[in-house]
Amino acid sequence: MGFSLRTIREGGGGATSQGVTGPIVSYVHPRLPAAQTGFVLGDHIIEVNTTHVEANDAHAIMQLVFRLTAARIQPLQLEVQRGAARRTVTMQALPVCKFSLRLVGSNVINGVSNGRVIGVTTGAMQTFLRDDELAWILAHEVAHNILNHACMVLRCSLLRSYEELGWRDLDKHLPPGGQTS
Repeated sequence: MGFSLRTIREGGGGATSQGVTGPIVSYVHPRLPAAQTGFVLGDHIIEVNTTHVEANDAHAIMQLVFRLTAARIQPLQLEVQRGAARRTVTMQALPVCKFSLRLVGSNVINGVSNGRVIGVTTGAMQTFLRDDELAWILAHEVAHNILNHACMVLRCSLLRSYEELGWRDLDKHLPPGGQTS
């Protein structure tokens, strides 16, 4: 998709120069579908696939867009307001990354992932001198998620606990075909 949103609230950060509050476009990647459809900074998102989202915060709207993209509901139609003009933007969303990012409050220098969420500790953030150091940690954690390492660790740990309980020969205790009633 290639865009990010932020929520502008009345009183808590003011409105945009056009007086807009609510979800607005805060970033547009120049080579992805959002830029190709004409998104610009400050565009106000009103609807996503006929769902009125003007009152939603930016995070909720991006989650809706991610869900629609993951469900392969295409194309996405977004009603956008720029100044007094409203228009419908149609784009094919590209499912790029399905992981959310969290800052983990810890002095330990580390990154973590669980298959759905990637975390970087505050300790790590304080030690990075350059952006590429953060990029390396994020890429490493994304790779863990893509390769399903969290699931594999869980499976291995379950198998180890079965072995510790003496269930190594579980198949000997099951009827032929491994099925129980």
